[in-house]
Amino acid sequence: MKEQVKTNQKRLPYVVIPAITIAIYLLTKLPAISLFKLQLTILSLLVLAVYSYFLKRKKLTHLTNDTFVYLLIAFVLFLVASTGWFFSPFFFFLYLLAIFLAFIFSAKMSIIFVVVLATLFSFNIGEVDLAYDLIVVLSFLTTIPLSLYLRKKYLKLKGSIKETPVLQNKTTGKKQSSGSFEPLKRIRLETKSEE
Repeated sequence: MKEQVKTNQKRLPYVVIPAITIAIYLLTKLPAISLFKLQLTILSLLVLAVYSYFLKRKKLTHLTNDTFVYLLIAFVLFLVASTGWFFSPFFFFLYLLAIFLAFIFSAKMSIIFVVVLATLFSFNIGEVDLAYDLIVVLSFLTTIPLSLYLRKKYLKLKGSIKETPVLQNKTTGKKQSSGSFEPLKRIRLETKSEE
């Protein structure tokens, strides 16, 4: 039973994040509600700030809390929506959000997020300028290989840091842990020993 609950909790972001994305996109496209986009952005920022305060008060980490991530996604989407989606000066936050999702959840989550947004954007291609809209959607799709590459390199670097043996100081003979700069220190030690 506990394993089933854990499995469901792991699958939850794959439903919630696309649902948030679709809901906010459609909500901000409705003429009656589009007048209140800025107010919704401010409200989502306030909710995010209050929730962040409570997490800090309970001494919990923000990025491991799924609800915090959902609120952050909602805020970024409202921010981009309230400033004009394609023409938003904050549109680059969507690129960063896709990469962020690849690191926090998985590469599959990032791909789902990008595909959902690209699909929603594709319905509006040609409203203003066909070429510009097409380039924006295609450039947004390039975050998929970028996030896959960055995640792969990060995991490789993280794995090399954990797998490195503990160094032994030649002068004192004591073992020392070199922390997160292990690859750099190992390179320095190898070059010194070659001299």
